[in-house]
Amino acid sequence: MSATSDDILERYVSARHRERGKFPALTMLARLPAWLKSAKHRTEILRIIGRLRASLSQ
Repeated sequence: MSATSDDILERYVSARHRERGKFPALTMLARLPAWLKSAKHRTEILRIIGRLRASLSQ
């Protein structure tokens, strides 16, 4: 089963500890804006991802 980009983003944002891979600067996640990766925005971003998923499934 292949993960979609919204699944990957949700797992990344919700993670309490993020490990870096072999080439961390070359990933989609490394290119996200700092405010989106910030823990203080975690709850709000996860809520928005949920709302986007709900609107797409209708």
